[in-house]
Amino acid sequence: MMFLTCILFVFNHKINKSAIYLFSFLLLLSLYGLLHYYIILSQSIVGFAIMYGHFMPVFYLMGPLLFFYIKSTLNDEKYQLNKLDYFHFLPFIIGLVSIVPYYFVPFQNKTELAQKMVTHIAIHKHIEISWLYPHFLNTYFRPILLLIYCCTSLFIIFKQRVNKSLQQIPEKQKRFIFIWLVAISILTLIIAICYSAATYFFFNLPEFSNREVNDSAYLIITATCYCLIPISLLIFPEILYGLPRSKNKLLNKATSPSNEDDTQLKGDKTVAPQNLDPFKPIADKIILYINTEKPYLSENFNIDDIADKLDIPKHHVYYCFSNFFDKKFTKLRTELRVKHAKELLLTDEINISSLEGIWSKSGFSSKTSFFTSFKEETGLTPKEYLQQKRFS
Repeated sequence: MMFLTCILFVFNHKINKSAIYLFSFLLLLSLYGLLHYYIILSQSIVGFAIMYGHFMPVFYLMGPLLFFYIKSTLNDEKYQLNKLDYFHFLPFIIGLVSIVPYYFVPFQNKTELAQKMVTHIAIHKHIEISWLYPHFLNTYFRPILLLIYCCTSLFIIFKQRVNKSLQQIPEKQKRFIFIWLVAISILTLIIAICYSAATYFFFNLPEFSNREVNDSAYLIITATCYCLIPISLLIFPEILYGLPRSKNKLLNKATSPSNEDDTQLKGDKTVAPQNLDPFKPIADKIILYINTEKPYLSENFNIDDIADKLDIPKHHVYYCFSNFFDKKFTKLRTELRVKHAKELLLTDEINISSLEGIWSKSGFSSKTSFFTSFKEETGLTPKEYLQQKRFS
């Protein structure tokens, strides 16, 4: 899950700003699971010494990050923190202040401590590495605090679900994202409950081994939940689009192109009928822009250009391409460029321009990409296509 989270962040953090909270939450949740792996199952002394204690404060941020992600997704914008929201960071700050002296303990001492706990996990009950309060309280408070945030998030989700102000959200995406938000909250809730229960029995059973802890039903259920989260992200990548809320300023008639303007793309069957979707006018606006401005003739044309030119959030643009167009953005862009190149080849342009001029005027970045794309789209090279048309 940690690996997938990093990949998703690199490729998607600019699409939907609220997803940054999700990536941060999943990264910390992954570290949380990794911590328990090294403490309970792994025999790695170095891994134990690195994980134990050092990341304790940041685990108090899991709940707030989940909460901020839920709020920002429901509001369709990056959640802006207010003064009261900074109280969410109080447990993190207290934990950080409490653990700071441990950061300066020589690593050799930490490996010696790790060696003792790897031999017998019960020693953890008597270890003191915090100076403000007993360290075992962190083991209790982390999952309990996460549990409270999960319950709060579920309350907010169901409260928003019955809110009648969500009419400008596509019904399919609304249903889909609500299911995801409930699922991630419940899966995290189960993880928090299992860790809380395991912690309770850990501190109340007189004697046990690492293997007995690892084989407990609590950790088996926890492992299952950890597996389901990345699987959900892989199967339903639309999660990253968030809950796109159509803005009223984009829904006026001026944004809808005429039949003549959108014929070019509709004629190629690149638009799917979605008349009931409130984002239909935005999709029409994108079509009108592409058909009239021909931005694809610039070799640097990408989705960012559409978002900036039309003042549309990038995840809204992704939603439109995902739900209204049968082809991906890159595929559609290539088709339009090849179509423009074919038009140039069949005019007098070929007599006054070299073939290099054709591909540069069609938006291709190089001669190689032009020939490759042209061959894929038509099954012919540009010269073969020109010869075929002249003799047909």
